[in-house]
Amino acid sequence: MDGKKWKIVGLEQALDSVPESERAALTAEIESAFTDFDPDDPPGERVIEVAPNTRTCPRCAGALEELGLVPDPASTTTRHVILECEACDAMFCERHEEQ
Repeated sequence: MDGKKWKIVGLEQALDSVPESERAALTAEIESAFTDFDPDDPPGERVIEVAPNTRTCPRCAGALEELGLVPDPASTTTRHVILECEACDAMFCERHEEQ
C-alpha cells in the first residue's frame, strides 16, 4: 500500500457546512483515518446491501429507517438508499436506479 493515495469521494461537499477556517484541519483528520489500513479490514462499519423495498432488518427483524440517498461514485444513474436498524444498530443500503 506504500505510496497509494486514497480519494474520499464527496468529502468537499460533506464539509460545506463546516466553517471555512476549520475545514483544512478536519479534512486532514478525516484523511488520516483512511491511511495505513488493511484493505481487507477497512475502518468503519460495513454496509450490507439488501433487496429493494426491504424495510425489515434481516438480522433482528426490527424496522429499517431511511437515512438518506447517496450517489454511487461508479454510476451517474445509480443511488443507494441508506437504511439503519435502530434495534440492532446495523447499517444497510438498497440500490436505486434513476430513470
